[in-house]
Amino acid sequence: MLNYLSNFVELAINRFTKNMNNGNFHGSPSLGGDMEGFKYRTYGRMELAQQYFPYMVPRSAFRKLMQWIDLFPNLNMHLSELGYVPHQRTFTPAQVRLIVEALGEP
Repeated sequence: MLNYLSNFVELAINRFTKNMNNGNFHGSPSLGGDMEGFKYRTYGRMELAQQYFPYMVPRSAFRKLMQWIDLFPNLNMHLSELGYVPHQRTFTPAQVRLIVEALGEP
């Protein structure tokens, strides 16, 4: 299980870094679309976390999501640039897009 998780994290970091280097992160206001069915809209922090971890209780899912976000270089910084603050209760569509581009679709 640990090997699977480390492989996943390594692949996700490589994908995130590739997107960063290619300028594929979007902070534009035109974020209402979807990517393969996933809706970029405002999500409650625990609502988005449960999209990624549906079998966890909301608080645990949120903590796990934040751990994943912390694993990615510069993701917190880019979220902050989009107005994210640590005790914020919702993620804006732009923040959701950034998270999904880094972690993949839930």
